[in-house]
Amino acid sequence: MTPKERQDKIMEILTQKLEVNVLKLATLFNVTDETIRRDLKVLEEEKKVIRSYGGAKLFTTRKCEVPIAVRQDIFKESKLKISEICSNYINDNDVIFIDASTTAYYIIPHLLKKKNITIVSNSLLHLGYASSFKKLKIICLGGTLDPLSNSFLGPQTTLQVKNIFFDKAFISCRGMNKLAITDANDQQALLRKIVLQHTNYQYLILDQTKFDVTSLHVIEETKNISHIITDKKPSNSWCNFFKKNQILYDY
Repeated sequence: MTPKERQDKIMEILTQKLEVNVLKLATLFNVTDETIRRDLKVLEEEKKVIRSYGGAKLFTTRKCEVPIAVRQDIFKESKLKISEICSNYINDNDVIFIDASTTAYYIIPHLLKKKNITIVSNSLLHLGYASSFKKLKIICLGGTLDPLSNSFLGPQTTLQVKNIFFDKAFISCRGMNKLAITDANDQQALLRKIVLQHTNYQYLILDQTKFDVTSLHVIEETKNISHIITDKKPSNSWCNFFKKNQILYDY
């Protein structure tokens, strides 16, 4: 395992536990304590962690909102799998909304296989990436740029989205329990809530680490979500919940 691969694994652990211990990581990866400390130093220099005595904490703000630079490559294999499943539900001539999540980012390359696709998003990162593909039509939801998520938010953004209807919307969240899907950012939560009300087909995209996790702001009641796309088979408890509430799911 290369240092970069090990550091990516450390970040995956941190997104779930928020804090790690040097000794436990050294045992887990079968390396020396000093090797782990060097890894954590690199991650701190990249502003992904805050080192503490004997370990490190995930760099977060706003009630555990994780910066997009930290999230971009975490659980990449899961995001690639989810994005490929999403592409199966996108048809020629669709107008789709993709939110500012890093999972939605990986949907973009799959759109090149389709014809006459219009992408609507509030993510500067996603739209910048999409603009490199000339065949895609792009609509940007403007507003105040939030540097933490590299996306536009605020009253102007929500006003614009209220005047648009989508064929399909792909949104993520910080966490999902059996009552609600939630997010750490109130403005992202509000935007996603409006989008869900303005689309013919809604898709919640999230990996297994977000199941049974609760954040600060409610996006929507979970029972009202029509389709969930994830990376692994959900637990029996979740499968029963989906069946009871007639929620479709893919993995």
